[in-house]
Amino acid sequence: MKIQKFSFSHHRENWHIDEVSFDDFNLLVGPSGVGKTRILKALETIFGVALGREKLDDFEWTIHFSGSVGVEGKKV
Repeated sequence: MKIQKFSFSHHRENWHIDEVSFDDFNLLVGPSGVGKTRILKALETIFGVALGREKLDDFEWTIHFSGSVGVEGKKV
């Protein structure tokens, strides 16, 4: 399963990633400060929520996988 689209918000720290679309890739490339690490940390946070290590309270996201499967997580 591949990630096709992704967006993320961290309400407590007041930062977000606007929707990003991915083609087939295995590498994030770009100059310093453009958000490569932030994308990886956001994905790691979503993984932590799925495993019960992180609380959903401060985060909101949308992620779409290949095959049109979409998953959302929102502060309730």
